Amino acid sequence: MAKKLRVGVIFGGESGEHEVSLASAASVLAAIDRARFEPVPIGITREGRWLVGGDPMRALADQAARHALGEGGADGEPEGAECGDERRADHAEL
Repeated sequence: MAKKLRVGVIFGGESGEHEVSLASAASVLAAIDRARFEPVPIGITREGRWLVGGDPMRALADQAARHALGEGGADGEPEGAECGDERRADHAEL
């Protein structure tokens, strides 16, 4: 049996297309012929930090979720939706 060719799949990055890159990489990783290739996922954070080893796709997805929910994040509310916050979307004065 021939040795598998190791292929780096680089995704993420600092551009506005960060999420598109994650989705594209997920498609590539799902479709790649693992009998012939050994994919190595390589993620790049929004800040430009490279992630190799472990599960960089999950790390970046978690980072994206925290970004969407704000730093507190775990309450399920978008950033700025705290009680009394003037940016709240359903604020009575809006």
